[in-house]
Order: sequence, then structure tokens, then C-alpha cells
Amino acid sequence: MQRIGSIVLDGSLEYTKNDATENNDNYLYYYWCPSLLKGHDDTDKILCDKFITKIGSYQINNTNSIEYAGIATSGIKAIYINLGYLMEENTTEEFKRVISENPLTVQYILEEPIETPLTASEIESYKALRSNYKVTSVMNDCECYESITYNADTETWINNKIEARVASVLASLAL
Repeated sequence: MQRIGSIVLDGSLEYTKNDATENNDNYLYYYWCPSLLKGHDDTDKILCDKFITKIGSYQINNTNSIEYAGIATSGIKAIYINLGYLMEENTTEEFKRVISENPLTVQYILEEPIETPLTASEIESYKALRSNYKVTSVMNDCECYESITYNADTETWINNKIEARVASVLASLAL
């Protein structure tokens, strides 16, 4: 199950200037991202590889002016970008030029998770996993840490051990 999407904002996409004000000092642009989870409260969190993200308001600062650069979300399916001081003039063409020279990678929560069926070999790998009572360490190659809980079926394990021992005793008596 994949819940995270990723997009590179590199100038090749459709960007719109935020015309919330008539003022040409507004350097805020946005990309409409249909797969972004529409936020409620803090659910519209995004991560950007170059900027700290402001959550809950499309304004990077109070004015979205040239002095600032950043990225934000505000509970709709839009990613707001202000390249302010990186731009020589406040035009969509200049915005696209700057973002193409300085692409941003943004990760976000998907509106609809992507479910990918496991292959037969992946299923067999999971079936081959064994746990050890009291502690089982699970590691991965993605540098992320997991918390896993499971219920050990001790009754079945004990019954199997008893059956094996009884069979061993009966086999030794039959000699």
C-alpha cells in the first residue's frame, strides 16, 4: 500500500500565479495537484527537498513578497511556491525559468492510496519469516524503522511439540 506521492516541480508543469491581490509584489504561484490529499487540520502536510514547508496557509509570510522563498499548502489540492528573491521579474515565464534551474522535489499524502499486489515470490518470502519469542528484530534496507506487533500462537506450538514428543516415545517403544 503506497500512501505517499512524489512530484518534481521543474518548470514543465502548469503553474498559476496567485492573483489574491492586485499587487505585483505577490510572488506566489501554485501547482494544482489532483492526487494530493485535500487537507483538514494538519493532513495536507508536504515535504520539500529545498524549503521548509508552511502548513495551513498559502502565505509563505504575510505578504508573499520578493524577500521570501518557500513552499506551502492550505487545505486544498494546491502546492504554493514563492521563489521571491530568486526571480528577476514577477512573471510566469520567469517563475518557470527559475524553477527549471532549481527544481523542487515534493512528497505528499495521496488522496487515494495505491495498492500493488504482491508477487508470488514476495508472498513466499513473507511466509518464510520466522519470529523468536520474546524479541524479533526486523530490519530493512530503507533506513526507516518499523514497529511490528504480532500474536504468537503458543498453543499450536506447544501442541506440535507434544505431538512430536509423543510420536518419538511411541516410535522408541515400538522397537
